[in-house]
Amino acid sequence: MKKFLIILLIVLTLCFISCDYNPKSISLKYVDSITIKLLYFPPKMKKITKKNDLEEIINFLNTLDYNTTKQVHTSESLLSIEVEGELHCSLIFADNLVRINGTWYEVNDNTLIELRNIYNNLQYDEIPISLLEYSNYNKNN
Repeated sequence: MKKFLIILLIVLTLCFISCDYNPKSISLKYVDSITIKLLYFPPKMKKITKKNDLEEIINFLNTLDYNTTKQVHTSESLLSIEVEGELHCSLIFADNLVRINGTWYEVNDNTLIELRNIYNNLQYDEIPISLLEYSNYNKNN
């Protein structure tokens, strides 16, 4: 009976913890590259591979205050970040909302401005995103 109660307690604890989930942090050691896509017109992107640049972006993302929301953004996304490596995750920013792997969170109103400034300061070639890729991206997100 004791074992059953202990197992039940562990299961209930895990359920309560998962209900109040907030994104934790991204570790640089699991990231090979980050692709930032600006989805304004004309859409363009930069693929980030240098360790110090990856660290700057990861540090910024880790400092954001993510608040779970039931609100779902219905207009077009403005910026997308794809983290690649051992860790794969997708962040889609629209106004003061971010969708992380399918779940919406509220973030500070200045987040998009700060991300745009980081993007502009990165010394990488801007790669145009084709209209086909852009329209497919908007259909899927």
